[in-house]
Amino acid sequence: MKKRVLIIILLSLFLVLFNVMFFLLGGHEGANASRWISYGAIHLSYLLMVFAPTITRAAKNDKVFGFPLATVSIAYFVLEFIVGLIFILFNPEGWKAAFLIQLVLFVAYATCALIVLIMGAKAEEDEKEKVAPGVFVNKAGELLADAIKRAPEGEARDAVNAAAYALSMTSPYSCEEVLGIEGQIVNRIKDLRVAAEKKDKDGVIAIAGDVRGMIEQRSAMLAQTPVVQQ
Repeated sequence: MKKRVLIIILLSLFLVLFNVMFFLLGGHEGANASRWISYGAIHLSYLLMVFAPTITRAAKNDKVFGFPLATVSIAYFVLEFIVGLIFILFNPEGWKAAFLIQLVLFVAYATCALIVLIMGAKAEEDEKEKVAPGVFVNKAGELLADAIKRAPEGEARDAVNAAAYALSMTSPYSCEEVLGIEGQIVNRIKDLRVAAEKKDKDGVIAIAGDVRGMIEQRSAMLAQTPVVQQ
């Protein structure tokens, strides 16, 4: 709580200094609409810069065209401060130029922020699809079934069947912690299919053993990780 209060005070110093200077130097006296528009736009850009980390806190990728949104927010504030200060100093009578320029800058920044939020939402949806119950098991099962058909009869096919049995015993539920090993398992099963198609008996036995071990490792990881079952 104390840390949060100190951070709020720190972030408020600029606004306090800016407003004290603005009103003590008579910025409000004879101010036209262009000056007030710029005054408000500077405050808005500063607040957006301050709260940018909050906007993207849950996003795994907060970059826009290769630049983090925090960097874009700082650039927006600096540019807005310079433009706004020019209008404040010259205080032109017409308000349209100030309004349109501030609007363009805001829309450009808002577009960047929305891109980050859309990308974050898409990444979240993709993640949910990956951890949906049965997705991994069904995909791996289909690949293993094809590998069984292609594998040479005898010891090689028995090894693939053993891997398939291990898969049937693992939980259909998934979570973020096991996505990495699930991807490795799928890739290894694809290698198994290639070996089976080439009738490489030794290769099939070795890869099937790897697949079985990785599936058992996944099961062990899930046993130690709370999995939400819906």
